[in-house]
Amino acid sequence: MGVPTLNSPDGLMKPLARLLGVGSWVSVGLIAAGMVMEALSLHAPVDGARVVSAGIGLLLALPCLGVLTAAIGFCLRREFDFALVALTVLAITVVSIVFGVHAA
Repeated sequence: MGVPTLNSPDGLMKPLARLLGVGSWVSVGLIAAGMVMEALSLHAPVDGARVVSAGIGLLLALPCLGVLTAAIGFCLRREFDFALVALTVLAITVVSIVFGVHAA
């Protein structure tokens, strides 16, 4: 059994799984660290609430990063129809976020 390449079925899923897994743990770590900083009233160069906000922002950005990673992977595999679908989903998501933030 060889190492999966980007052209194999597992080749695209492993980078996506790694991105989402590591990103989730980093965001949870940021949220936890920020909460501890706030609870202990630590005087750090960065406010604990900002660390929590960064963790939440990363957690919210992960789906967009996952779709972008999939689109790049599809382009590298020369599956341009799937890449177009992924980029369309990404565009709809970004436009929805922009209009949602602007409306609020």
